[in-house]
Amino acid sequence: MTDDPHPAPSIRAATRADIDPIAVIEALSFYSIDEIFTPKQIARLIRSPNAIVLVAASPGSILGWGAVLHKRTRRGVTGRIYSIAIHPDARGQRLGDALARELIRQLREHAATRIYLEVRTDNEAAIRLYKSLGFTVARTLSDYYAQDIHAYSMRMDMLPISDEDSVSVSVTRAT
Repeated sequence: MTDDPHPAPSIRAATRADIDPIAVIEALSFYSIDEIFTPKQIARLIRSPNAIVLVAASPGSILGWGAVLHKRTRRGVTGRIYSIAIHPDARGQRLGDALARELIRQLREHAATRIYLEVRTDNEAAIRLYKSLGFTVARTLSDYYAQDIHAYSMRMDMLPISDEDSVSVSVTRAT
């Protein structure tokens, strides 16, 4: 058996070293300046105790990234998918699906029972992905991203993890 010259990308926690490649992916993935995370915002997310930031990486490159926020409310823990973006050269490899599934899995570990997100109404690929994962459209947000750039607010309700289903996982954040 020979070594694969193109190993499968891995999903891992983002570090400060990933900020610039993530910023490049943001600039290549979104149309409006209001949609694009700046390096400073990305760094803040990576440091935040209420955020989970992951990258899809292959040796020597970042192919995509995703970020979610989680917070405790009176009704329990909720999550929000803040961003998922894949470098244009890496699209079609199901990396968005892999990142979304891992982000959702980690939100479940934080006891989230509902996850929200916003997605442009013209982003058909992302809408298909989110629906395949169990999200439903809750409402349309007119002019959400900019004038005449609308969004769907989507949500997914999840059953809480029972004690017998729970696992102990430690996530280490690089600083």
